[in-house]
Amino acid sequence: MNWIDVVWPMMGAASLTLALIHLLIWFKQGRQTAHLTFAITGISVATLAIFELLMMTAPTAERYSVLLRWVHVPFTVMMIGIVAFVRVNLQVGRLWLGALACLARLACLVPNFLTGENLNFTRITSLSQVPIWGGGFVVAPVGVPNPWMALGQASVVLLLVFLVDALVSGIRRTTGEYRRRVMLLCGSMIGFLLLSAVWSVAVVSGTLHAPLTVNPAFTGVLLAMSYELGGDVLRAVQLAKDLSASEAHLRDTEQRMDMAVRGAGVGLWSRDLVHEDSWVSETGMRLLGFGPDEKWDRDRFYKRLPAADAKALQRAVAAAI
Repeated sequence: MNWIDVVWPMMGAASLTLALIHLLIWFKQGRQTAHLTFAITGISVATLAIFELLMMTAPTAERYSVLLRWVHVPFTVMMIGIVAFVRVNLQVGRLWLGALACLARLACLVPNFLTGENLNFTRITSLSQVPIWGGGFVVAPVGVPNPWMALGQASVVLLLVFLVDALVSGIRRTTGEYRRRVMLLCGSMIGFLLLSAVWSVAVVSGTLHAPLTVNPAFTGVLLAMSYELGGDVLRAVQLAKDLSASEAHLRDTEQRMDMAVRGAGVGLWSRDLVHEDSWVSETGMRLLGFGPDEKWDRDRFYKRLPAADAKALQRAVAAAI
């Protein structure tokens, strides 16, 4: 066992844990879409970690080829989740650009399953051993690049354009804390995505003798997304605490007012003009001649007044309204 056998499962477990936490928050907090898109992205990144670990320890080129073919499915779901997260949570970036990037990535699944051995290679001829720090080795693919890989890179470029557009529009349209959130999230996504794209192209073309992996970069993307959503959760918790304190203060104030009103023998009343509903306190009901079992009725109250007083009061109320 080497450090790869420890780190990749840890990244997968961390991604899955974060995904399940936000999925639970989605269930508990009124189906907030941002948490759902994060959960989908997190599950995809966790799945990528599993596939990549199996690829780096694959015993044969045929086994590696099958794993690489299927790894494009969670990668596609992850890209769609990223676009949805940026649109839902930050509300920046052109929708048509994000949709085009998602459609291009979905289109990649066709040549991935129907041409060559996968989207990256027409044929994987062998696996080469790559020594790693601390001892041991992982395997890297050697083969003939699939021309359809250009479509995959085009989808990544479209995603980068979408994120750059989101970053620029967010900086222009927002200020303060919200602008900082846009810069942090979109900026980190752009950086990690560029890193993974350059690494993949270098490995497939043979320029870089290393394992074909993108999980570390996208785990970074996931952590940036989690940090952003975590801030929202903390702000919601603080808001709930402030609201609870305000409600407690309001109840205390109402109790003191009720005690003062009862002690002074003062009657209170209110009238809802929208719903045509009135309320009168117990003391007010007693002062206005209503019994403890009677319900407040404005018309009955006017009838109990002398005619001149009733008309004068009605005119005053009408003027006030």
